[in-house]
Parts: sequence; C-alpha cells; structure tokens
Amino acid sequence: MQYLKRFAVTGSLCPSTRFFGERAASEVLRLSRQFDRVVVAGVGSGVVADRIHRLCPDAVFVECEARFAEPFARRHPATIVVQDWLERLFDHQPQLRTQRLLLASFIPTAGTFYSDDLVRMFVQVCRAGGSVIQMRYLPHRMSARFFEGLTDRGIVSERLFTVARNLPPVSMFALKSRLSPVAFSHHHLATALPAHPVPAHRGTALGTAAHAGAGLAAASHPGAGQAAPHGAASHSASGLAGAHAPPGHPAAHLSGQSVTPRPAATHVTPRPGATGAPLRAAR
Repeated sequence: MQYLKRFAVTGSLCPSTRFFGERAASEVLRLSRQFDRVVVAGVGSGVVADRIHRLCPDAVFVECEARFAEPFARRHPATIVVQDWLERLFDHQPQLRTQRLLLASFIPTAGTFYSDDLVRMFVQVCRAGGSVIQMRYLPHRMSARFFEGLTDRGIVSERLFTVARNLPPVSMFALKSRLSPVAFSHHHLATALPAHPVPAHRGTALGTAAHAGAGLAAASHPGAGQAAPHGAASHSASGLAGAHAPPGHPAAHLSGQSVTPRPAATHVTPRPGATGAPLRAAR
C-alpha cells in the first residue's frame, strides 16, 4: 500500500519480486570485486537491498524515504544507512569521494522522475573510475531522456540482464565513462605507479623515458637546444648506464669516458604550431 500512496517517490506500483532481487544481488557481488566500495541507492521495501546486504555487508545504503530507511536500519544495525537524496551522499560520507565506487541504483528515472542532478552524480562516479548499474523498467523508452543525458556527457551503457517476472519487467544497465578516470584513490594511485624507474629500453618507456632522456641531454649540453636529436638522448642514457654498471658489464667501459653528443641539428624545421616545449607522455 505504501507504494501506491508514495508512487511519486517510489515510481513503482508494488515491491520488486525475489527473482529480480536475487539476480540483482548476484550481479552486484560479481562486479563489486573490481571496485573499492559498493553503494546501494534506493532501499525500498528491502527485497533487493536485503539480498545485496547478505552478499556485500560492507555496502553503504542510501534511501530518501524514512518509511523505508528506518526499518532497514533496524534490521541491519551495523550497516551505514544514509537517509537523504543520493546527490548528497558525499556530504554524509566525504571519504567516498576518493574511492572507486560501484553504485547500484534502484532509483526511478523514467518520465517525471528525470533528475539532472542525478545525471551529474552518475557522471561524477563514472569519471572517477567507478561504475553505475541502474535499474530500468520496460519499456525502456520511458527512461530514454535520462540515458540520453548520460550519453551526451560521455557515459556509455550496456544491458546486463532483464527479469520478466517482475511488475513491471525490469532490466539492469551498466554505465561507465568513455573517458579515462580523472581521479583515483591513494591506494590505486600507489599501486598504479612502478616501484622503480622504468628502464629506457622498455617498450613502455617510449613516451616517458625517451623524452626524459632527451631532456637530460639538452640540460647537459645547452648547445643542443630544443632540437636535440634522438642520438643525443641515446648517448646520454648510455653514459648513465655505464656509470652505474658493475665491473665486467658490457657497459662498464663507458663509465670512465666522456661521451660527446652529435652536433645540434640546425636543419630541422618544427611542425607548424610547435613551441619547442618538452613533450608530455600520453596517459
């Protein structure tokens, strides 16, 4: 009855079925291993939320309706339950801003339930390296405006599954950013960086080490200028390698010799628009 009385908030005529609850919970568990934290938005009657809690007890739950949030919090007293709109989640849990979130959303988005604030929240989560899985009732065209708003902001969607034994039938879609993440947690940033400098001969050093070697050569031989040739960088790198090579190493004979770089190339014409500033390796 609460669903009929509060349709303007719930967006549904009746609670979800156990078939949808079990399928959604298993999907959240499957995807959760790729992220730092699970956030569940839209507790409702608890058919889906209780099953997700059973599999992901560390999840954070968000529900704007006290009639749904309070009973759920009593059933799970050790769980974080935020009673507010999802868009204000970071006001209550600021530490989540720096984490890669899996946001499982059961918030209605069709028709008059469209919210541009919610679209921006989803975009923020995805661009930070997280992902959103969003419930979508059939027919899907009812929520087309919401998903088009995400597409316009660089978010792509993929249907995960559809459950027909629900009223109305419902699908779950996975959302992720088409762009590279713009923020990482400290943990992922530390693990993403190599523990030691990348050797210049490694393929991954094509952008970073080659430009760094060229910068060292230009700093050691100002005459080379900004148009220092690739050979100067190679000689500089060889000299550094020889200086640190152990006795008997093939490069050890270079440590006691001064390496003279090639003369600066004066005939090289930069491409139009080039300023001569050092290049940055592509991310």
